[in-house]
Amino acid sequence: MNLSKIKFLIENKKVHITQLSEKIDMSEQNLRRCIKKNNMMAADLIKIANVLEVPITYFFDDLDTEKNISNIVYQNNSGSQNIQKNVANIGNIDCLEKVKTLQKEIEHLNKIINLLEKK
Repeated sequence: MNLSKIKFLIENKKVHITQLSEKIDMSEQNLRRCIKKNNMMAADLIKIANVLEVPITYFFDDLDTEKNISNIVYQNNSGSQNIQKNVANIGNIDCLEKVKTLQKEIEHLNKIINLLEKK
């Protein structure tokens, strides 16, 4: 994750960090600390991506985008609709479909485990 990209975005989009912190309902001091430490909750990063109109993957430098998106989905189930919207916005439907397929497989395997445990 590379949160220094937030600084780049707010400069180029002419948004002050105070405005951004207000829009994501976080104190400016806390936002600055998160950027400096390069550590942020998934839900807050999703809000920032939405406000700054970039895909969530923008903040990840490594090439394993699918892994990053999957990790965010599992870390933040309550915001998964936002993630799905964000992923769809960048045209990465393929990744979203893989996540859905894996979730269905997990459900199927859980059913099999339950049946086997009853025997």
